[in-house]
Amino acid sequence: MSLVSVRAAASLPPAIYLLSLCSFAFGLSEFIAAGLLSPMARDLHASVAAAGGAIAAYALGAAIGAPILTAMLARRPTRQVLVATMLVLAAGSVAMAAAPALGALLGVRFAVGLAHGVFMAVASHAATSLVDPSRAGRALSIVWLGLTLALAGGVPLGTWLGAVSSWRWVFAAISVLALCGGAGLRYAMPAARQ
Repeated sequence: MSLVSVRAAASLPPAIYLLSLCSFAFGLSEFIAAGLLSPMARDLHASVAAAGGAIAAYALGAAIGAPILTAMLARRPTRQVLVATMLVLAAGSVAMAAAPALGALLGVRFAVGLAHGVFMAVASHAATSLVDPSRAGRALSIVWLGLTLALAGGVPLGTWLGAVSSWRWVFAAISVLALCGGAGLRYAMPAARQ
């Protein structure tokens, strides 16, 4: 990366990097289930195949959330929607960590998936509107980098943590990450984007 590239990235608003952190949290919530299927199935007294429904439930929620809920929330203030989706992730992660049975886990995963779909759609629009058009692509790539980092680094680390402690602690940690991201967005998003 050249010095010019570093300076250009550094000149982006802090909210862009917070949106990336939040997309990392959502990405980790989505992808980590694949690495934790065996311990989740064992703990919830279900087969690994049945626990795999946790992946499908999340994906279904995201697929519905992106087009349908985003359209329904289009008139709401951007900052409000983004912070609300992070609160859903935080509360949902606590609920996943405390899930007493597979059915409860699947329901929560679906709800968090809905929030994920909304977040990524709204965050993508917010990122491009926070900068001038010549930097819109760079801003958008930084936001989506969070998902890539979640898959490349977060999932292996989370899988290891789930193996040495408990899968429930991994979701509890995601909750903390979501709260930090949501609080940051609450204060970093410009007033015009509220």
